[in-house]
This record gives sequence, structure tokens and C-alpha cells, in this order.
Amino acid sequence: MKLKFDFLILILIPLLLINKLIAQDDSREIRYSLKDYLLKIETIHKVKFSYSDSVIDKKFVTSDNSNGEIQFILTQLRKETSLKYEMLRERYIIVTDIKLNNDYKYCGFIYDEKQKTPIESANVLVKRLRRGVSSNSYGFFGFNNITELDSIVISCLGFKPKTILFENFKKKKCVEIYLSKEITELEEVVVADYISEGLQNQVDGSVVVSPQKLTAISGLTEPDIFQTIQFLPGINSPYETASDIFIRGGSPEQNLVLFDGLKMYNASHLFGMISPFNPYTINDVKIYKGGTSVEYGNHVSGVVDIQTKKQIPNKIKGGVGVNMTHFDAYLNIPIGKKIGVLVSGRRSLFDVFETPTFTNFSSKVFQNSVIGSNKSLIGPTYQNKNDLNFFDIHTKITYDMSNRDILTFSYLNIQNKLDYSFNTINSNRYIT
Repeated sequence: MKLKFDFLILILIPLLLINKLIAQDDSREIRYSLKDYLLKIETIHKVKFSYSDSVIDKKFVTSDNSNGEIQFILTQLRKETSLKYEMLRERYIIVTDIKLNNDYKYCGFIYDEKQKTPIESANVLVKRLRRGVSSNSYGFFGFNNITELDSIVISCLGFKPKTILFENFKKKKCVEIYLSKEITELEEVVVADYISEGLQNQVDGSVVVSPQKLTAISGLTEPDIFQTIQFLPGINSPYETASDIFIRGGSPEQNLVLFDGLKMYNASHLFGMISPFNPYTINDVKIYKGGTSVEYGNHVSGVVDIQTKKQIPNKIKGGVGVNMTHFDAYLNIPIGKKIGVLVSGRRSLFDVFETPTFTNFSSKVFQNSVIGSNKSLIGPTYQNKNDLNFFDIHTKITYDMSNRDILTFSYLNIQNKLDYSFNTINSNRYIT
């Protein structure tokens, strides 16, 4: 028995010694020849490295990441070997020497903390000297004239600034610095309207304008329909008037303008400066700039379809207003539950007093005309009279016949008046 026990001890002792030696070998750092490591990567990722033996000679790597993504592998190789790895056409990789300036006493590499990629054009500032450098495409920077009292501030757009003390350079000549991304939360931006409040694009290509939601546009006395639609692409007025609109290059007479289904032939006040439709009684305006339904027909340019309010109100509603061009009022009256009456009107104020707006409109309308040229003659010998007025009245009766049918009656009266005279004081001759 003693012989068997001694024999067992003789067998176990060598096994324990071998296991200890293996454990000691595992604790040592593993080093791979760079050339062998590149060959391994070529086999796994089907890529081809091009290099000079003198560049990769005596270069080693201490970690095996060959099964990772190729970009991650190249980043790790740049850090460990200080060589340049440039990928061409996804399969070919050129390996060259970075050729860092060995004259630098202190240097470093700046990387993205999350992506592990070099950060180019990062600002590296020595606070005491108030001087700095920028990192190159490999994230490299270098200094010569820093002391133990100095600290370095590293910053880059989109990353949080980082301060590095001189002590970091005592441990290693070229330090690795990682910057974390700076996330800035912006306030929520909600795009609710198109150009202005009250404009909406439709599936059929038309644009619907809701005057009740429409705000007055800069330079206008009220939310004028024709002035507003000129802000849409493809619609403009070369004459800078309200009614003379050109849609997709078509002239004004080629447009179809409908008001509650009525075809309008003269849709303007003050020779086109103001549209004749009260925006406070209009329900919506549908504008077509391209192809239209066959119900519109016989016009080669755009369509402006204006519809006034059809809803029968629950109670009497109305409003009055005045601006520098006219006075306006409207009244919407329910008669029972099935009939509603809408009445509106506008009248100019120019015969009561002459406003600056009227003066500007008049100068624009009558420029290069007899009326405009006669203004230069006004004085002790000559005098003129210029009465320019307008008004419009609209009445609509709505009868709710059933859930599917509505009967409407619309009446629209538009009038413009120009009374101009020019005469000499010593005679009774008039030019009208």
C-alpha cells in the first residue's frame, strides 16, 4: 500500500507543476507580429493590405480584435502601431508611416470616447501661454514648451471640453485623450401652418385659404384674399396689385374667379389695389394652379373658387371695422333653425377725408397718366378735383333643406366711382 501511495504522489507532483507553469504563461502579455496579424485579418475579412516591410517591421500588437468590424480593427491598429491605415474601395488598405514629428517633447492623440475614432481639428490650448494647436486627421497634437505648472484645455465642436494636467505627460510621452459628445436638447419646434396661418395644401393639388384663421400680412390693412394668395409659389402680380394675378404665367383674363359659383369679370376696387370681397364673410377659398376638375372648365390658367359662409348660426353674429381705406360691417342672422341670412358691406372713406393710404394708392394708380401729369400744374392758376370711391354689398340666404341638400341665394353688388376734374381758376373750362 505504501508503494502505491508513493507512486501516486510521484505522478501528481509533476502534474501540479505543469499546471502552475501554464498559469504563469497565461499571465504574460501576448504579442502578435503585425505582419502575421494583418495576414489573419486578410483571411477573415477578405481585404488586402499594401505595405512596405520596413514600415511594419518590429511592430507588434497586444490584442486580437480580428473578428470585430474592420473600422474598429483599423482604429485599434492606429492606436497601437502609430501607423496610417487608409482604406480604398472597401477591400484595399494602404499602410504607411504617419511620420510624426519626433522633435515634440509632449504629444497626444484625441479620440471619440464612444466611436474610438480620431477627432480632427480639435483645439488644444495651453492656458498659461494662451497659445494652442489643432489636432490632425489622426487626432495627433504636440508641444515642446509646457511646464509642470501648465494645464491643457481640449475642445471641439460637439464634444465636452476636457482639461489635462501636466502629470499625465509624465507617465507617457504621447497620451490618449477621449472626449465625450455634448448633447444639447433644443426646444420643440412645431410647424403648424403653411406660409401663414389659415393656408393648407390638399391632396388634389389645391391650396385652401381660410380667412377666419388668416392673419393680416405685413403691409396690408386686412387679410385681403388676393394679396394673400400671391405668397403662394407660382402666383404673382407684376403690377403689384391685388386683382391682377398671374398663375403659372397665365394672364389675369385667363383665370377663373368664382364667388359662390358666380363668375367674376371685374374683381377689384381702386383699379386692382383692393379685392372686392369682404374677408370676414368668406368661409374658404380654393386655389388651383395646375390641373382642375371638369366642373371649372374653359380657362387655361388657374382657378380661384371663393365660398362664403354656409353654416346657419345659433345666434346673431356680426362685426364692424374701419381702417385707412374703408369701413366694413357684416351681420349673420338665423331665422328659425333652417334659414340664415348673411349681409355685409364695405364703403371707402376717401370722400370724407384723404388718408395717407389713399394718397399712396392714388399715386401708384395714376402714375404715367393725364391725372398724374396734371399734378405738377396744381397751383395758384390751376386746381383739380379727384373723387375716387367704392362700395360693395353682399347678401346671402341659406336654406337647409335636408341633411344632404342646401339651397342658397347670393347677391353681390360692386361699384367703383372716379370723378376727376382739372380747370383753371379764371375760366370755367374743365377736363373731366
